[in-house]
Amino acid sequence: MPTTKKTTTKKVTNSKTSEVNDLTNIIRKTNENIANAQSIFEKNLQIKDIIEEKIKDLEIKEKEHAQRVKQDHDKINKYKNDTIAMISDRKKDLEKKMAELKKFQIEIEKSKKALELEKEQIKKEREELDLEKIKYDTDQNELANSMLKFNELVSNFTVNIDQLKK
Repeated sequence: MPTTKKTTTKKVTNSKTSEVNDLTNIIRKTNENIANAQSIFEKNLQIKDIIEEKIKDLEIKEKEHAQRVKQDHDKINKYKNDTIAMISDRKKDLEKKMAELKKFQIEIEKSKKALELEKEQIKKEREELDLEKIKYDTDQNELANSMLKFNELVSNFTVNIDQLKK
């Protein structure tokens, strides 16, 4: 029996050593896993920090972009409003000028009618003057004929008186 006790003790010792080795391996693997997990966790923290920094940069860029868009929109609205105001003013000026031109056109039409009436009046007066000239010429011819007749009569009268005196 003594050999069995030694063998059993050796077995127990081997068994304990094996268990210790197994436990050591498990602890070592656990420590490695913890180290790997800690490394992954640290990498994740670094990635998280990088992502958060990029998100902050993007938020800043987004705000800047929104400000630029608002400024551009404001500029466009100002230009649009200025342009509309300018066009409206120009339209009012043109409408005023058109009204003035219409008044001027009406005055021109009135003047044109007055000139046409005056032209007709002058034409009538000219026709009357032409008729008066014809009448004058006729009267002058009649007067000349009458003068000739009168001179002839005077001449005949003078001749007859001379003859009577003789």
